[in-house]
Amino acid sequence: DSIGWDAAYIRACPNILFKHKEKGGMFKVFNVHLDNKGETAREKGLEVVMERVNRTDYPTFVAGDFNLKRTADCYPIIANAMQDCQKTALVTDDGVTYNGWGKNTDYANIPIDFCFVSKENMRPLTFEICRDRWNETNYYSDHYAVKTTVKVTFEK
Repeated sequence: DSIGWDAAYIRACPNILFKHKEKGGMFKVFNVHLDNKGETAREKGLEVVMERVNRTDYPTFVAGDFNLKRTADCYPIIANAMQDCQKTALVTDDGVTYNGWGKNTDYANIPIDFCFVSKENMRPLTFEICRDRWNETNYYSDHYAVKTTVKVTFEK
């Protein structure tokens, strides 16, 4: 492993191919965690992810901690190619996704965690920011999880 560009940490993007139990169709999921410090690392990392997404013929999810806002210069790299479920779901949620273990004051109503899906054969139905806590007081993470329900039409 190595640290690329201006990144502060080693980053990975695990991906897996799934098979729908009932329908038999295949879909791919990429789990993103882009660098939190390096702007170039986020941009180049997103380019690498999209190169891999573009090589698959399956309906695809790309989700996780992007460490960027929608106003970032590199946001269109993915947003022009895929659907941002928070923006396109029939029922959606809005707000901050980074909570800083309950101490976040810098990102009011600004998500940095996203779920994107292919434009073809996928229809986001719901998007939710999961704000539940363990024992009602403890945060599970410094980020809230994001969850989406998507209708996938598998080709026959």
